[in-house]
Amino acid sequence: MADRGTVASLSPLLTTGLRFPFSPVMIGCQTIRVEQVSKTWPGGLMFTKIECSVVVKASVDDTWRAFADISRLLGQEIYEEANWVEGKPWEVGSRIRYRITKPIPAVIDAVVTASHRPHSVQIVNHSVGVTADEALFFRDIGQGQTRISARVEFLGKSHALSDADVESAVRFLVQHALDTAAAQFESG
Repeated sequence: MADRGTVASLSPLLTTGLRFPFSPVMIGCQTIRVEQVSKTWPGGLMFTKIECSVVVKASVDDTWRAFADISRLLGQEIYEEANWVEGKPWEVGSRIRYRITKPIPAVIDAVVTASHRPHSVQIVNHSVGVTADEALFFRDIGQGQTRISARVEFLGKSHALSDADVESAVRFLVQHALDTAAAQFESG
């Protein structure tokens, strides 16, 4: 396990075993695409885009309800807090605070910027000097299945983490969010 002050040790930790125990393959879901585009802007700011999708065997409404229940994030030794701190859940202007322990200890403050439930929601997240615009889409793809697609574009410069560790942490947390929603429909 990485020491809280050891940034250099995060990259190997993020790629070896620090995963939610239900991967899409284990729960009958399929990761459709993971795309990453990264640029360094003048002044050292990092801009990165990550896209992930997962397919679950459930209706759009049921998939949205599973995703919308942020308590699903708790109990995995990753999030120690996930609370609505302002407004009604998933309404524009509502605020969420996450306190995570993995892949790095951090507080993430988020605000809902668009909400078209159960089909899409957009959130702006702030943590460790980085701002992330996260858009989630819930699409009926037929045969009782829904594709959850996440697109995260983030900009900033963390003084605590390298750009590569920020990218790895964001990818880890996005995939975890999809995995935990999909796990609600795990059979057996």
